Amino acid sequence: MRRTTLSSICFSLLASCLLWPLSGIADAVETTESEYGTELTLGAKAAIAFDPNDGKIFYEKNADEPLQIASTTKMLTMYLILEAIKEEKINWEDEIPISEHLETLSHDMNLSNVYLYQHETYTVKDLFKATEKVSANAAVIALAEKIAGSEKKFVDLMRAQLKEWGINDAYIISTSGLNNEDTLGRKYPGSKDDEENLMSVHDLAIVTYHLLNDFPEIIDFTREPVTTFGEGTLSQTELYSTNEMLPGKAFYKENVIGLKTGTTKLAGTCFVGLIEQDGRQVVTIVLNSEDMETKDNGQRFIDTSYLMDDALDNWAMATTLSQASLTGNQQRYPVHAGEADFVKLALQKELTNWQLADQDTLTDLKIKMDSQLLTNDGELKAPITKGQQIGTVTVTLDDTSAHYLFKDKKTETLPVFAAESVEKSPWYVLIGEWFSEKFNDLKMNFV
Repeated sequence: MRRTTLSSICFSLLASCLLWPLSGIADAVETTESEYGTELTLGAKAAIAFDPNDGKIFYEKNADEPLQIASTTKMLTMYLILEAIKEEKINWEDEIPISEHLETLSHDMNLSNVYLYQHETYTVKDLFKATEKVSANAAVIALAEKIAGSEKKFVDLMRAQLKEWGINDAYIISTSGLNNEDTLGRKYPGSKDDEENLMSVHDLAIVTYHLLNDFPEIIDFTREPVTTFGEGTLSQTELYSTNEMLPGKAFYKENVIGLKTGTTKLAGTCFVGLIEQDGRQVVTIVLNSEDMETKDNGQRFIDTSYLMDDALDNWAMATTLSQASLTGNQQRYPVHAGEADFVKLALQKELTNWQLADQDTLTDLKIKMDSQLLTNDGELKAPITKGQQIGTVTVTLDDTSAHYLFKDKKTETLPVFAAESVEKSPWYVLIGEWFSEKFNDLKMNFV
């Protein structure tokens, strides 16, 4: 991630006071339609909003085009670092030495960094905090080298992890997200001088999903606007988060607790946001909200706020299928050779799904009985016991509610049970019914 200038920070502070209610810088934004039909004014070239618990997508724009992702790359890098800690390959208190190359890189004033020195060592915890809080590039490379032996080998681990998650069109050549022009001559074999990491916003959402679900403790780091680096050492300094939506920041938004910024000339301004409100979490990702040829006016945070409000205000979990959904002939089913001609149907639980406000997402409902319980004429065979599963009900959801991060849930199925017992008719009743049926057949032949 490239460093934000002081003038840009000052402008952002002013913007938070004067421009926040507005849609942003007019020539930098594009109006797009959200999933529920209203317009969102976004500057981002690509965007997504989703629930990190089940992967429900609330909004997406240009979701599948691989774009430069800058330091949001570090979401994947931090995942593998936390995995290495979990597997005890490294520990939080391990001391890591710094190479001459990384010392030089850490002093590049055009890049996001904390100053590192060859004659000192730094704990895994401090380097991780620097990575998360200020997107320190030399710090994350030091961690990668500690784990894998070299940055190249760590990049290979990143690529392998993406393939394991089913991500095949990403292009990863660094652990930091830096452009090769900024790496002081060190680049992944075969990559070009002006290249950097590429990933679609949808695939970056998958990375974020796994980070939050496998290592929810990441939020303990990302929710804090400031942390101490090298506490109790000569290197002690305060690190202030690059996330301008945290408390005390220029674009503060209540309940935002993460996650990661990213900026390069090619990627523009990027941000992975996380908000926790009313018992829900929503992740938003915006890529290239502003061109870095101009100043950083905070458009990525404005975009993020719109996406968060859209998801929280217009989407809610609601009952899609319940007993009340069964109407008319759906409430019962014909029975053969039973003391009753029909059996009442019951659902033992409700089906809930994400729905837009005031919108019914159920487009179709079909009940199917267990074929082993049916006669050739399609009737249920008596006897039937109350509470016995006798079939299933399948509902079809509209495209908006069915859209998920991993696999769309176009249909969902629940078991159907007998709401009552139906005994088999006595043998003499069945014989009487048989003679009656035959008599009616003979009578019809003489008509």
